[in-house]
Amino acid sequence: MSINYTKSSATQMLERLQTLKADFYRALNYFHLKVPVKVLFDTNVFDSILDKNIESRILAKKGDISIYTTYVQKNEIEATTNLGRRLALQAILATLNPEFLYPEAVMGGGNTKRGYTGMVMGEFKLGTGLGVLESLLSPPTTSNPLGRKLADLLTLRASHDEGMDYLVTDNIGDFKAGWELLKKKENTRLTLLSVSDFIAQILQSTNDSNQEL
Repeated sequence: MSINYTKSSATQMLERLQTLKADFYRALNYFHLKVPVKVLFDTNVFDSILDKNIESRILAKKGDISIYTTYVQKNEIEATTNLGRRLALQAILATLNPEFLYPEAVMGGGNTKRGYTGMVMGEFKLGTGLGVLESLLSPPTTSNPLGRKLADLLTLRASHDEGMDYLVTDNIGDFKAGWELLKKKENTRLTLLSVSDFIAQILQSTNDSNQEL
């Protein structure tokens, strides 16, 4: 007997596997089996790391957390107009050495200021794109031909698709509608955290777990 999988059934199967994977890793963390918490840093997190001088605290936890970001954030940092600040942010990026995720999209472009205007070749992968999040992308305009919120939606989509535990950002409001949609439609396990909550809940909790061990 042959089984014909529709696109929707295949998508549902993938979503179920992603949920099971997330549950598995959370269970391992619960029993203190040293599986790192997967966190994705938005661009403004690197700003906060610089301004709050917490780089050393994060480095000390690299065994407990796995740090990710996307090429969206890398491009936004490179588009920082203040040379001194740009170099400082790039130094933090190099020191923390996050794993870069490739957002799914079929488009090209570049940055003309600190703001995302599209991906360049080699910094995205072919796939289904934004999926359910596409409905949140505002119509393109002359000044913003790719539509507003593209950077945030691509970051959110990659965070969910790659099984992040947390997306850390100081602009939670910009991600909330998309996160709620992913929660409703795709049962995302992703949690949004501000930088202050990341420091209090993640950096401190991983330290407490190590003391218990």
